[in-house]
Amino acid sequence: MKLLVPYQALLTALKKCSNIHTESILPALNNFKFIAGKVLSVVVTNLETSYRYTIMDTTVEQTGITLVDFKLLKILEKTQAETLSLSIKENRLVIDYELGSFFVPIYDLKDYPDIEFKHGNQPVGELFSNYKKVIFAIKPVNPLNNGLTCINFSNNLIIGADGECVFIAQGSNLDCLIPAKLAKVLSIIQFNFYWTKDNNKLYFNSEIQALIITLSEDVYPNMDVVLKKLNSEMFFQTDFNQLKNSIIWALSFTDTDEKFVDIIITANSIEILGRDADYCKGSTSLPAFVSGKEATFTISGKFVDGLNGMTTNVICYYDIDKHLIWLKDDNENIFLIAAIQKG
Repeated sequence: MKLLVPYQALLTALKKCSNIHTESILPALNNFKFIAGKVLSVVVTNLETSYRYTIMDTTVEQTGITLVDFKLLKILEKTQAETLSLSIKENRLVIDYELGSFFVPIYDLKDYPDIEFKHGNQPVGELFSNYKKVIFAIKPVNPLNNGLTCINFSNNLIIGADGECVFIAQGSNLDCLIPAKLAKVLSIIQFNFYWTKDNNKLYFNSEIQALIITLSEDVYPNMDVVLKKLNSEMFFQTDFNQLKNSIIWALSFTDTDEKFVDIIITANSIEILGRDADYCKGSTSLPAFVSGKEATFTISGKFVDGLNGMTTNVICYYDIDKHLIWLKDDNENIFLIAAIQKG
């Protein structure tokens, strides 16, 4: 293997690979895989998630494939250069640049799996935009049976849930469980990509990046039961942005990790009180249209995450007997949170 590659392009590739990769119990997988063909591609995998970054601006003089120690990233972060010359000499990857040279270990490929990155044919569109709304509103999502944290795509809905709240957004014709960490991965990659599903994997690709996510085979909790609960005729409407800002403001008065908000529903207003585990510290009142009984609910600060997933014309429903409060917007997004009734 012998090639020339721009310093900044290689640094970007290694950073993205490192941010996406999670440590594997198989030592061979805790390395970068360099594939020098017409261009240089860098691959990482832990078998559940695989990622490839291709550096198009590469001059390859001699092709080759090798495993490169993760230490290379730390060294490059402390280096300043324009162009790097990479070559293999005596079981080392030697990097020459304007001010000198250094080397890192390389390893045998025998324990590294062959990974087939397939090309998708469907643009992402709203599918994963709504997916990210779900996962960012549900945190942390409780692990399922084998420790994977997943979001359910089913019946044209995307559903995320933990022991306290549920977020439901419009989905697609997919019917599968997707690990929740995909939201983090997509935020790191930040590219316009295409995707396809084949067996138990989702494949994503753009011109220079490719990703494989292994789907979960867990049995997801039956959300039909949750949906059937959402039939209350009691609701209130107020200025959405003021509601969100008031809750954020009230939460700022709490000084413990366990933060709560009291929502007091009266005949024509909504009062928001910031709470910690001991007592109330800050409150504000908003005018509101209320259709239903007066009530007080105590809910966790996760309510803000649910509000962030909403769009326009948000209606807040509540059920006093079942101690539930939920949001619904024009796009049929739903955020449901279990509450402790206070009055």
